[in-house]
Amino acid sequence: PAGIEAGSAVIRRGEGDRAASLEPGPELFLHTLSTLRPRQYGLTIEGTSLDAESLLVEVLNTPWVGPRVRFSEEASAADGLLSVVVAGEDDRESIADHLRGRWDDERHHAQLKTWRPSRVEVRGWHDYHVDDEVRVANGETVSIHVEPAALPVLA
Repeated sequence: PAGIEAGSAVIRRGEGDRAASLEPGPELFLHTLSTLRPRQYGLTIEGTSLDAESLLVEVLNTPWVGPRVRFSEEASAADGLLSVVVAGEDDRESIADHLRGRWDDERHHAQLKTWRPSRVEVRGWHDYHVDDEVRVANGETVSIHVEPAALPVLA
């Protein structure tokens, strides 16, 4: 949400059109990364609990967030699983290296630890991002799961 808010502020200021305003995405995300402070989060991944201080907790169903930020090579939109990525203070430089790297290479990613569940619960989020919307959780538990065959794809 912090990175999305920074990008939205650029758009609200009217600095060009929406597509052009996303061009400085890596710089916006690098700045946001430099200001993030670890928070305590709790996760339950397929019934296993994990509590940690983290910079970010991402629950993904696509390989990329924002302007082609890729945290893990394991994320896929087509396998019916979520990708849960957790980054702690020790991962800050790996994420920064990714943000400074080549964005046109689909194999380039931040190399973060990833779990591949169909269900996850997150505790401790104050706010979280779903599609183009930042939602408020106020520390309540957020449950996320994959609904099999929810989207028919015609080829």
